[in-house]
Amino acid sequence: MLRLQHVSKLAFIGLHVFATCADGAASPLGSSPPFITRGGSTKALKKDDDSANINIKSTLIPNDITVEERTTSLLGESTTSQDSEVIDPSTLLVKKKDGRLEPIDKQKILRRLENLSEGLNLSFLSLPKLASSILLGTYPNVTTTEIDTLASETAGSMSTQHPDYGRLAARICASANHKSTPKTFSEAMLFLNENGKGFVNNEIADLVKRRGEEINARVQSDRDLELTYFGFKTMERSYLLKSDKETIVERPQYLWMRVALGIHCCKSLDEPGASFTKEEEDANLEAAFETYDLMSRGYFTHASPTLFHAGTTHPQLSSCFLVQMSDDSINGIYDTLKRCAVISKAAGGIGLCVHNIRARGTFIKGTRGVSNGLVPMLRVYDVTSHYVDQGGGKRPGAFAVYLEPWHADIFDVLNLKKNHGKEEQRARNLFYGLWVPDLFMKRVQGNGMWSLMCPDLCPGLAHCHGEEFDRLYAQYESEGRYTRQVRARELWAAILDAQIETGTPYLLYKDAANKKSNQQNLGTIQCSNLCTEIIQYTDEDEVAVCNLASICLAKFVVTERGRYGSTTPGKAYFDHEQLHKVAKIVTKNLDKVIDANLYPIDGAKKSNRRHRPVGIGVSGLADTFLRLGLPFASKKAKELNEAIFETIYHAALEASNENAKKKGSYESFEGSPASKGKLQFNLWDMDDDETPSRRVYRKDEQTEIELQKYADEVSGVGYDWEKLRSNIIEHGLRNSLLVAPMPTASTSQILGVNECFEPFASNMYVRRVKAGEFIIANPHLIQDLTDLGLWNQNVRNQLMGDGGSVAKIDCIPDHLKELYKTVWEMKMKDIIDMASDRGKFIDQSQSLNLFIADPTTDKLTAMHFYAWKKGLKVRAVRKSVLIFLQKHKAAIQKIKKQNGELATLKLRQQTPPLTPSERREMDGCLRKASNSHQETDEKDDLLVIISKRLTDAEKELHLLKEDRVEHAHNDNSKKTKSNNDSQIQIASLTTHLHELATQHELDTLRLSLQEDKLKKIMALHNEYTTRHAALKKEMHIYESERNQLEEYKEEVAELREQNHFLEQQVTKLCDGGNNEEEMQMLQDTLLQKESAHEMLLEEIIKLTGENERLRLLLRQSDQKAKDIKSCYRELEDLALEEAKLSESVDLSDATDR
Repeated sequence: MLRLQHVSKLAFIGLHVFATCADGAASPLGSSPPFITRGGSTKALKKDDDSANINIKSTLIPNDITVEERTTSLLGESTTSQDSEVIDPSTLLVKKKDGRLEPIDKQKILRRLENLSEGLNLSFLSLPKLASSILLGTYPNVTTTEIDTLASETAGSMSTQHPDYGRLAARICASANHKSTPKTFSEAMLFLNENGKGFVNNEIADLVKRRGEEINARVQSDRDLELTYFGFKTMERSYLLKSDKETIVERPQYLWMRVALGIHCCKSLDEPGASFTKEEEDANLEAAFETYDLMSRGYFTHASPTLFHAGTTHPQLSSCFLVQMSDDSINGIYDTLKRCAVISKAAGGIGLCVHNIRARGTFIKGTRGVSNGLVPMLRVYDVTSHYVDQGGGKRPGAFAVYLEPWHADIFDVLNLKKNHGKEEQRARNLFYGLWVPDLFMKRVQGNGMWSLMCPDLCPGLAHCHGEEFDRLYAQYESEGRYTRQVRARELWAAILDAQIETGTPYLLYKDAANKKSNQQNLGTIQCSNLCTEIIQYTDEDEVAVCNLASICLAKFVVTERGRYGSTTPGKAYFDHEQLHKVAKIVTKNLDKVIDANLYPIDGAKKSNRRHRPVGIGVSGLADTFLRLGLPFASKKAKELNEAIFETIYHAALEASNENAKKKGSYESFEGSPASKGKLQFNLWDMDDDETPSRRVYRKDEQTEIELQKYADEVSGVGYDWEKLRSNIIEHGLRNSLLVAPMPTASTSQILGVNECFEPFASNMYVRRVKAGEFIIANPHLIQDLTDLGLWNQNVRNQLMGDGGSVAKIDCIPDHLKELYKTVWEMKMKDIIDMASDRGKFIDQSQSLNLFIADPTTDKLTAMHFYAWKKGLKVRAVRKSVLIFLQKHKAAIQKIKKQNGELATLKLRQQTPPLTPSERREMDGCLRKASNSHQETDEKDDLLVIISKRLTDAEKELHLLKEDRVEHAHNDNSKKTKSNNDSQIQIASLTTHLHELATQHELDTLRLSLQEDKLKKIMALHNEYTTRHAALKKEMHIYESERNQLEEYKEEVAELREQNHFLEQQVTKLCDGGNNEEEMQMLQDTLLQKESAHEMLLEEIIKLTGENERLRLLLRQSDQKAKDIKSCYRELEDLALEEAKLSESVDLSDATDR
């Protein structure tokens, strides 16, 4: 894993790549002989290895210097200076922790690397070269901490060559962490309690004072060496407790023990001053040690808030909170806002339903005015989510807003996350979900009408589901109480358009979620959480809460081979017995979390204590399949997928039932489906007396047998569903809900496996988290290719070039191509089928992501309707419409799509003139593209300088050879050394030039990308100019016609006055009965005026139609302008991303073809 965004204040400038050895074989190189120059060009090099990847210069250079300063720092202040000062790193001093200075010793660095490399594949790890590269990055008075940071980052940057480099990097981090933290767990906890501003609570501190030696003996600090580099940096960034903003006090093993003690050995906050008896304390400690052992070995982990806060003075351990609006009033809205802010402060994610807030334009009785609707209100929540992040900077605030599609403001809400449009009509920090009733899907399927309603005028729709909802909705329609009606497919198209552009809204099935919930006896469930796996009842007084933990499935694969498992059939099996055991322990842990928890608001405490829901998830399902040699969508993988979740569900129910026998059922158990013997699979249209029976791999041989027999044989417990059902009816359950597979975005990285139950999105990809940016390669693939002798630089480059896909790499066998398919190469039908299969054992929901590289409305419609018909509770797609390919490939695809589809099609329409701000925005894009082009030119100039140095070195070698021949008898040994030094210098420069040539391909790609951007932006500029002129002409015509229309209107007014006068005259004459001739004249005049009047009216009607046409044209143009602004923003974002990438590459890596 290569971390591109360094945490340290200094960045190590250097590139570690494969180079070709003398025999032509690919060799992993990542080091340089130690030399540092000051001033001019290098004059001497110290040889340390025959074949090496040697950088011209490598020092610690600040990140924020300019391009010119980087060039100067890299090449020296003057390339012609003859007074270069050559520094031998062995003469530099290192600053020890106690402040002493002593010479840097390469052998000490090498010995430390060797000690940390036990069990790693040394045929792929070049420790001497790595030590040389580390030494090369040092400087006078460098500290030991900075050397550790440099060593871990250098090794981590080479992890795509072989996973063991990443493991070595993690071990370096762990070793450094152990040197800087207290020697024992008890010391760390007492320090954090007494001197660390009270981070650890008094119960933990008192416990370690009494039984510290016993606890310390159970802590296995060596297990920290098994973490991955990415996992360790994630823990270091967010999870390990610090005494201040910078100083880490905990080790990962201390964290696991703190969490275990915080769950099992802390009294409920409802019992201040209470204490455990000696027997209770002993039992709690044993339970804590069992939990610690399983977590420290990677079998499972609790959710992030539990890891953050367990055992601390603020033990808020819950992850998800579901909130309903207190009331449709100012007091209710802002009271709910305060509740959300308090929850977010306590590191909780929020699901918020807003179905009951009246729509825009609805009458307000209190003020005699009208409502502004949902959009202005949600903007207030949007700002709050940004301001009040989770846990004081640990994670961003996360608010998910749920709305039913009958709400009259639905179209406005669908636009809130879009990238274009007026800012006052956008709320982009929020996430959005639709709580979709089956009736809407049926109307879309039948192309029927859909009525939009205001909850103030049509109350009760959010509080019913199924047939009751259908009847009430139809009643309101028949009574004409809707705000307006649209085609159901028109709204459906708007939903899909929003998904394609933003990835939201999530779509969850209201009827399926309620019908298949064990909490259906409480009332209608109205929303889910941010990640869509939590489905619980909430109302005005109760805030639903869920406490989470995830089981690492890959740990239950038993294999004869080492770390990465085996793809050879017959050498691995899945241990359901151990999974069943661990799932029961996790269930009981989570039940204890409910009592030990500090609830941020009273409504959350009330709900969680009444219903006691928990959520067990998984991580590493894809790793499990790979270790067993099962392609993700294969028949056997699908069977194992279903069997795994049956095991977890059975174990969780059994543990909850055992707890209920001891402590009693949860308060609202009576009336629930489980109280009637209906388990989750029975709610999926399975007969009440029917039980599942699936097929899995047997422990002792690769044959398929019935799961129940398998369970009887290996666990001694058996999956006797009938016995379990009767026990539940008799004794109840301690927890209303049990299984809820969550995304595990952070915790799966700590455990070093792929997220939840998802396939690998790529076999080599960049992952961004708050700890930095890392390049991650699939370790299973590298191990399998290494075993076959196929892993080399060419394969690695092709893997990167193909976006992490192995499909086009000819040397890889077909069975591995099938095994290592990425999610982009799978059918979403298989993913949905597997979600449906395990859904029968998931009593909440699952965070399901669907992946479409080129989303269209047809594809999305087919996918959504297939999921709906399969009975899923959720078809939320957080990633479904995001192109998840490698950076450069994605950028090229995006530019092509914008050029070929967006820019061309949208600019065919008339667009309004550029405003000054738009013109400045476009000029900024042009300047950025130009600057990138200029930076590449600067890199080419740098390569010319490097080439000149190579030529100078060759000349120097020639002179030295002549000098050696002439003076060999005088000082042969001295000249031999000088000759060797020059040869090393030439070798180093030549090797570096080869590296630059390799890197030039990437720079050429970047340059091409920037040139394409520049050309397309110029095309946009020219198109804007043309459209501006055309529109100005249209506007001139429009103004002229409008002026003429005003003149006609004035003439009509005059004619009306004349007609009125003439009518009076005619009437007067008629009344007088005289002067017939005068009357006839007046009548003729009147007829003429009426004729003229009619002609003017016809002209006015014609001009009015033209006016409406122009107004429509202006509205269309305004919309197109918004689309083009969005296009500009996307182009600018791409330019910014490319600029960041360019900054991360040292200028010495540029080259000239």
